[in-house]
Amino acid sequence: MVDADTNVEVTTVDIPSIAGDVAVSADGSRAYALSLQTAQIFVIDTTFTALLPTISLGRVGGSIATGSAGDAAYVTFRDSDELAVVDTGSRTVTARIPVGNAPVDVAVTRSGSTAYVASATSVSAVNLSTRTVVATIPISDRPAAIAVAPDGSKVYVPALLNHMFVIDAGANSVVDDISISGSLSTLAVTPDGAFVYVANPPGKVAVVDTAAGSVAQTIGVGSFPAGVGFTPDGDVAYVGSGGMALDDGTISVINVQNQTVADTIGFPAGTPASPASVAVANVR
Repeated sequence: MVDADTNVEVTTVDIPSIAGDVAVSADGSRAYALSLQTAQIFVIDTTFTALLPTISLGRVGGSIATGSAGDAAYVTFRDSDELAVVDTGSRTVTARIPVGNAPVDVAVTRSGSTAYVASATSVSAVNLSTRTVVATIPISDRPAAIAVAPDGSKVYVPALLNHMFVIDAGANSVVDDISISGSLSTLAVTPDGAFVYVANPPGKVAVVDTAAGSVAQTIGVGSFPAGVGFTPDGDVAYVGSGGMALDDGTISVINVQNQTVADTIGFPAGTPASPASVAVANVR
């Protein structure tokens, strides 16, 4: 865990296995780390930096997201083509919703009404009240990740290579295809919706101007960027990257106003730190 005021690691929480994705609760009091090796979510109390009882999933999940309110988490399962709804209060799976083939990522609207699930050939729009798929949006290339604009109007889906689909959430259709040269992995939208930061390994983030529908610039970061998160005020972006060696991971701290790296957070030599995901929260 890193203090966003000082950009210094303040503590670590040991978990039983490697986690591949992380999300935080609406109030910032909990972090949910999705295990890559076991069918579990590790629950962390962010105030007291303590590991709480885990949540059992029944199978190994692929990605996790939370809404802006309530106590639900959403987990994709690539092997069963499902989105699971997890009640984090009771630590139980309350629903399994069939989605597209081999889902890779999920994003939830700020209102908490809809989840978008990126799968091999489509994006599923899921009504979270009825827990049903209300639209299936075809895409022409395999996706890497998915994110929703803060106002819920657009959904951004980078392919594994060279371009990013833009979906109009009202029409449930692809309305733009933005060229981004090279490999793409993950992304995040600035809180004002003006830019999308797309991890563009090796060693950079592509900054997409959403109004222009094109890459405005690229920013150099760690070797293999895999996680992007913004502070709630949108002033700072954190990009977690793996390195050439297991202990060579970094977190790049980006000043969003001038789109430059203001600081780089490293880890002590010999520390096996290779950030795979980033989540930012106000911890009270």
